[in-house]
Amino acid sequence: MECSNRSLHDVPTDIPSNVIKIVLSMNNLTSIHWNAFITATQLKAIDLSHNKLVELPEKLVWENEKLQSIDLSMNNLTFIHWNAFITATKLKTINLSHNKLVELPEKLVGNNEKLQSLLLSNNELECLHEDVVYNTPTIKVIYHCFALNED
Repeated sequence: MECSNRSLHDVPTDIPSNVIKIVLSMNNLTSIHWNAFITATQLKAIDLSHNKLVELPEKLVWENEKLQSIDLSMNNLTFIHWNAFITATKLKTINLSHNKLVELPEKLVGNNEKLQSLLLSNNELECLHEDVVYNTPTIKVIYHCFALNED
């Protein structure tokens, strides 16, 4: 479902249950309701890049058990609720790069044994707690650059 570059301020409420991929990039989204994707039970990919999102609600992908990829890059994220991704146990890639994240919640991905890539570059993270990727034996890439303080 292609919805990019449409100046949207909200996620469409009429997402069909059989949609596999939804592209909402390059819009004017500033927030997402926790049940925005609840009816799209076949979703495998969500692209929310290049918006103005500031935070992610709890249970963001609560009923999306087939979700494999979520792109949240190029937003203004400063906060992610601890259980935003907790039930998305098939997630392979989470792209959080180019945001304003200072910290990530512990156990960000819960018991996800499929996660391969967690992209975190160009944020304001000072450290990454080991519990962020607790119980993720398949993770291969955590891309993150720490800023150096020149005091």
